[in-house]
Amino acid sequence: MIKAVIFDCFGVLMVEARQSFAEKHSDKFDEIKEIIRQADSGLIDRADQLKAYADITGENPELIESYLLNEHRLNEPLVEMIKALKSSYKIGMISNIGTDWYSRLVPKDVRELFDQTILSGDVGMVKPYPEIFEFALEKMELLPSETIFIDDILDNCEGAKAIGIEAVFYKSVAT
Repeated sequence: MIKAVIFDCFGVLMVEARQSFAEKHSDKFDEIKEIIRQADSGLIDRADQLKAYADITGENPELIESYLLNEHRLNEPLVEMIKALKSSYKIGMISNIGTDWYSRLVPKDVRELFDQTILSGDVGMVKPYPEIFEFALEKMELLPSETIFIDDILDNCEGAKAIGIEAVFYKSVAT
């Protein structure tokens, strides 16, 4: 019996701006993706991430931060769906990001919808590796068979499936 639904944040709950930033600088795409990986793993903080972006692109760190903050948008239909699910299920979040970005980008009232939030930068584990899913299950006191995980990245869904969590590859609120 399903007892919980765990969501990804960026690309599901929020429209992802870091990806569009990397695409905007296609000639530096691999370097920017490496900075994103380091930040997601908790190896660098927000200030270091912005400095590294600036060093690579030649742009002002404050302008980069403004772009990232303004490009992220909340998926309002999904928020309404989460509110409806909350009365029947535990609701969780697993995101490859740290608290400093998460708390700046996700409104407090939306953060409060989640019974448990696991941020890779805080726990030193990233999706798609099974350890982060196992950690979330332990924190939420769940078995894999009691859990659905929703993510817009197929590899992350495969990581959840590897430990027995049912995973949904997210394309839109309808799918």
